[in-house]
Amino acid sequence: MATNVWLRAPGLAALALAASAAAGPRDPLYQWTDAAGAVRYTTEIERIPLGQRGAAVVVADGHGVAPRATAPSAAQPAPPPDTTSPAPASPDEPAPAPVEAQPPPAAAAAPVDDAVAALDARIAELERSIAADEAALADYISDPERVKRQHDSGDVAAIADRLPHLQDELRALRKQREAAAGATLNAP
Repeated sequence: MATNVWLRAPGLAALALAASAAAGPRDPLYQWTDAAGAVRYTTEIERIPLGQRGAAVVVADGHGVAPRATAPSAAQPAPPPDTTSPAPASPDEPAPAPVEAQPPPAAAAAPVDDAVAALDARIAELERSIAADEAALADYISDPERVKRQHDSGDVAAIADRLPHLQDELRALRKQREAAAGATLNAP
């Protein structure tokens, strides 16, 4: 007997409702957490309550995964101006060559602790897994033909269950990594 995926994963029903039926394939996918702590997804920022919009992140832009950034807002500062290539003093003088950024000597010479390397490897693995899950959700939600793809809904339910746990684990590992890096820098 087949189980109804909507009954098995109530969060998936909210996920599906949050996605607009008219969502185009290039709409960004926003992730936000509601007042009850449930992770939600939508392709329309207007569907996110005003109080949570500032904390919403774009997890996938179109079909690709976007870098983690806050949702668009008028309060975001402009990026700093590029200062690597100064303008020539006069039209007759050539512009100086751009200066390439070099890591500080201490950072380049610092040995990597085995525990830190293991944390870095697990963090990278989680980031890849999360990115793949977010891209799959974005494809599913952005597809106007998703009603015809009911066979994929089980995969989406599994992703909806798994993704918040992976994100929690990633946050915890990043905190451990920061603490380990701080301890390494303060070591004699």
